[in-house]
Amino acid sequence: MEISILWLLFIMAYLIVIQICFYFIVLKKIGREKRCCEKTVGVVKRMSSIYYGDAHTAVVEYFVNNKKYKVVGPKFLGGTCITVKTPSQDIETAFESNLTSKDNLPLYVHTKIYKNSIACKTCSPILELFPIGSDVDVYYNPNKPKEAYVHRFEGISKIVVGIFVGANMLLLVFAFILFIL
Repeated sequence: MEISILWLLFIMAYLIVIQICFYFIVLKKIGREKRCCEKTVGVVKRMSSIYYGDAHTAVVEYFVNNKKYKVVGPKFLGGTCITVKTPSQDIETAFESNLTSKDNLPLYVHTKIYKNSIACKTCSPILELFPIGSDVDVYYNPNKPKEAYVHRFEGISKIVVGIFVGANMLLLVFAFILFIL
Protein backbone atom coordinates (compact mmCIF):
# COMPACT_ATOMS: atom_id res chain seq x y z
CA MET A 1 0.00 0.00 0.00
CA GLU A 2 2.83 2.43 0.84
CA ILE A 3 4.46 1.79 -2.54
CA SER A 4 1.25 2.80 -4.33
CA ILE A 5 1.11 6.04 -2.36
CA LEU A 6 4.73 6.80 -3.18
CA TRP A 7 4.10 6.14 -6.88
CA LEU A 8 0.97 8.29 -6.75
CA LEU A 9 2.94 11.15 -5.16
CA PHE A 10 5.71 10.74 -7.74
CA ILE A 11 3.20 10.84 -10.61
CA MET A 12 1.48 13.92 -9.18
CA ALA A 13 4.83 15.71 -8.78
CA TYR A 14 5.70 14.78 -12.36
CA LEU A 15 2.32 16.10 -13.54
CA ILE A 16 3.06 19.42 -11.85
CA VAL A 17 6.44 19.61 -13.59
CA ILE A 18 4.79 18.84 -16.96
CA GLN A 19 2.19 21.57 -16.33
CA ILE A 20 4.91 24.12 -15.56
CA CYS A 21 6.79 23.19 -18.75
CA PHE A 22 3.51 23.32 -20.72
CA TYR A 23 2.93 26.85 -19.43
CA PHE A 24 6.36 28.14 -20.39
CA ILE A 25 6.58 26.33 -23.75
CA VAL A 26 3.00 26.57 -25.02
CA LEU A 27 0.59 28.70 -22.99
CA LYS A 28 2.79 31.81 -22.94
CA LYS A 29 2.67 31.83 -26.75
CA ILE A 30 -1.13 31.73 -26.94
CA GLY A 31 -2.36 35.19 -27.84
CA ARG A 32 1.12 36.60 -28.47
CA GLU A 33 0.21 37.59 -32.01
CA LYS A 34 -2.73 39.68 -30.71
CA ARG A 35 -0.77 41.13 -27.77
CA CYS A 36 2.16 42.18 -29.96
CA CYS A 37 0.18 44.70 -31.99
CA GLU A 38 2.70 47.56 -32.20
CA LYS A 39 5.29 47.60 -34.97
CA THR A 40 8.76 49.10 -34.98
CA VAL A 41 11.93 48.65 -36.98
CA GLY A 42 14.84 46.73 -35.50
CA VAL A 43 18.39 46.14 -36.67
CA VAL A 44 20.04 42.73 -37.06
CA LYS A 45 23.10 42.76 -34.78
CA ARG A 46 24.44 39.20 -35.04
CA MET A 47 23.45 35.59 -35.54
CA SER A 48 22.24 33.68 -32.49
CA SER A 49 23.06 30.17 -31.30
CA ILE A 50 19.44 29.11 -31.98
CA TYR A 51 19.07 27.39 -35.31
CA TYR A 52 16.52 25.50 -37.37
CA GLY A 53 17.76 23.07 -39.97
CA ASP A 54 21.33 24.39 -39.57
CA ALA A 55 20.12 27.95 -40.28
CA HIS A 56 20.96 30.29 -37.40
CA THR A 57 18.40 32.95 -36.49
CA ALA A 58 19.19 36.63 -36.07
CA VAL A 59 19.52 38.69 -32.90
CA VAL A 60 17.55 41.89 -33.52
CA GLU A 61 17.89 45.05 -31.46
CA TYR A 62 14.95 47.46 -31.29
CA PHE A 63 13.97 50.53 -29.28
CA VAL A 64 10.68 51.35 -27.56
CA ASN A 65 10.41 54.65 -25.66
CA ASN A 66 14.20 55.10 -25.93
CA LYS A 67 14.82 51.79 -24.18
CA LYS A 68 16.82 49.07 -25.98
CA TYR A 69 15.45 45.53 -26.31
CA LYS A 70 16.68 42.39 -28.07
CA VAL A 71 14.69 39.58 -29.65
CA VAL A 72 15.76 36.47 -31.54
CA GLY A 73 14.00 35.73 -34.78
CA PRO A 74 12.42 35.02 -37.06
CA LYS A 75 11.52 31.74 -35.38
CA PHE A 76 10.22 28.58 -36.98
CA LEU A 77 8.24 25.59 -35.76
CA GLY A 78 11.03 23.24 -36.79
CA GLY A 79 13.57 22.34 -39.40
CA THR A 80 15.48 19.61 -41.14
CA CYS A 81 18.97 19.60 -42.54
CA ILE A 82 20.82 17.25 -44.82
CA THR A 83 24.58 17.78 -44.93
CA VAL A 84 26.72 16.45 -47.75
CA LYS A 85 30.47 16.52 -47.04
CA THR A 86 33.04 15.69 -49.68
CA PRO A 87 36.72 16.66 -50.01
CA SER A 88 36.10 17.78 -53.60
CA GLN A 89 33.45 20.36 -52.59
CA ASP A 90 34.41 24.05 -52.80
CA ILE A 91 35.52 25.66 -49.50
CA GLU A 92 32.57 28.07 -49.69
CA THR A 93 29.54 26.24 -48.29
CA ALA A 94 26.67 25.89 -50.74
CA PHE A 95 23.08 25.26 -49.70
CA GLU A 96 19.59 24.67 -50.98
CA SER A 97 16.76 25.92 -48.80
CA ASN A 98 13.08 26.73 -48.80
CA LEU A 99 13.96 30.19 -47.41
CA THR A 100 13.44 32.15 -50.59
CA SER A 101 12.28 35.60 -49.49
CA LYS A 102 11.48 37.65 -46.39
CA ASP A 103 7.87 38.01 -47.48
CA ASN A 104 7.20 34.29 -47.73
CA LEU A 105 8.91 32.68 -44.72
CA PRO A 106 7.93 29.05 -44.19
CA LEU A 107 7.03 27.67 -40.75
CA TYR A 108 9.44 24.73 -41.21
CA VAL A 109 12.96 25.22 -42.57
CA HIS A 110 14.39 22.57 -44.88
CA THR A 111 18.05 22.89 -45.86
CA LYS A 112 20.53 20.83 -47.82
CA ILE A 113 24.13 21.88 -47.23
CA TYR A 114 27.17 20.97 -49.33
CA LYS A 115 30.44 21.32 -47.39
CA ASN A 116 34.07 20.53 -47.93
CA SER A 117 34.94 17.75 -45.46
CA ILE A 118 38.41 19.18 -44.75
CA ALA A 119 37.79 22.93 -44.39
CA CYS A 120 34.82 25.13 -45.10
CA LYS A 121 33.52 28.66 -44.85
CA THR A 122 29.97 28.46 -43.51
CA CYS A 123 27.07 30.68 -44.45
CA SER A 124 23.43 30.67 -43.43
CA PRO A 125 20.28 31.01 -45.53
CA ILE A 126 18.78 33.27 -42.86
CA LEU A 127 21.90 35.47 -42.93
CA GLU A 128 21.35 35.99 -46.64
CA LEU A 129 17.74 37.10 -46.04
CA PHE A 130 18.53 39.10 -42.89
CA PRO A 131 22.15 40.35 -43.21
CA ILE A 132 23.84 41.92 -40.20
CA GLY A 133 23.00 45.62 -40.08
CA SER A 134 19.75 45.28 -42.04
CA ASP A 135 16.38 46.60 -40.87
CA VAL A 136 13.60 44.17 -39.96
CA ASP A 137 10.06 44.53 -38.68
CA VAL A 138 9.58 43.82 -34.98
CA TYR A 139 6.11 43.44 -33.47
CA TYR A 140 5.95 44.05 -29.72
CA ASN A 141 3.48 44.19 -26.87
CA PRO A 142 2.91 47.89 -25.97
CA ASN A 143 2.27 46.93 -22.32
CA LYS A 144 5.37 44.74 -22.12
CA PRO A 145 7.81 45.75 -24.90
CA LYS A 146 10.18 42.87 -24.10
CA GLU A 147 7.54 40.46 -25.48
CA ALA A 148 8.13 40.60 -29.23
CA TYR A 149 8.66 38.64 -32.41
CA VAL A 150 10.53 39.32 -35.65
CA HIS A 151 8.78 39.63 -39.00
CA ARG A 152 5.95 37.13 -38.32
CA PHE A 153 4.67 34.97 -35.47
CA GLU A 154 5.65 31.31 -35.80
CA GLY A 155 2.63 29.89 -34.00
CA ILE A 156 2.40 26.89 -31.72
CA SER A 157 3.46 23.40 -32.76
CA LYS A 158 0.55 20.98 -32.68
CA ILE A 159 3.03 18.15 -32.12
CA VAL A 160 4.34 19.75 -28.92
CA VAL A 161 0.81 20.35 -27.66
CA GLY A 162 -0.04 16.72 -28.46
CA ILE A 163 3.00 15.45 -26.55
CA PHE A 164 2.10 17.47 -23.46
CA VAL A 165 -1.58 16.50 -23.57
CA GLY A 166 -0.69 12.84 -24.17
CA ALA A 167 1.81 12.77 -21.31
CA ASN A 168 -0.74 14.38 -18.98
CA MET A 169 -3.46 11.91 -19.95
CA LEU A 170 -1.12 8.93 -19.57
CA LEU A 171 0.03 10.02 -16.13
CA LEU A 172 -3.53 10.74 -15.02
CA VAL A 173 -4.57 7.23 -16.08
CA PHE A 174 -1.66 5.74 -14.11
CA ALA A 175 -2.56 7.85 -11.08
CA PHE A 176 -6.20 6.74 -11.35
CA ILE A 177 -5.19 3.07 -11.61
CA LEU A 178 -2.90 3.40 -8.58
CA PHE A 179 -5.61 5.17 -6.62
CA ILE A 180 -8.11 2.38 -7.32
CA LEU A 181 -5.64 -0.34 -6.35
